[in-house]
Amino acid sequence: IEIQPYQQNYHRDVVHLITTIQQNEFGLPITYEDQPDLADIPKFFDLFLVALLSEKPVGTIGFKIIGNFAVIRKMFVTQEARGRESEVR
Repeated sequence: IEIQPYQQNYHRDVVHLITTIQQNEFGLPITYEDQPDLADIPKFFDLFLVALLSEKPVGTIGFKIIGNFAVIRKMFVTQEARGRESEVR
């Protein structure tokens, strides 16, 4: 698994990953349109990282820095990547 800063070319896969987990696993009636932070990730997050497996996004985590603290948001990992024993790069 490789961890990379968010890039615009990940956008479609990241949105699909997050909304699929929200809707299908958690049963939340939430859409992309309900989440303005997903429309402009660089604007809403001070740091947003994407976990890649074979160059495909399998996880996300966003940080909002407030003073000396970081608030974690949009932390999602696909089922196939959870608990995976792999060297993180």
